Amino acid sequence: MKHPKEAEEMGSNGRRVVEEKYNWENMERELLQIYAELDGC
Repeated sequence: MKHPKEAEEMGSNGRRVVEEKYNWENMERELLQIYAELDGC
């Protein structure tokens, strides 16, 4: 690997993004929104 420091930083940044986007609070919010939309059909 030519750039191990950059690879580690990219991995850390990727993990942070996934942890921020796919957490229980966000998943709950999305599910409640879907349920509300379905309830209005």
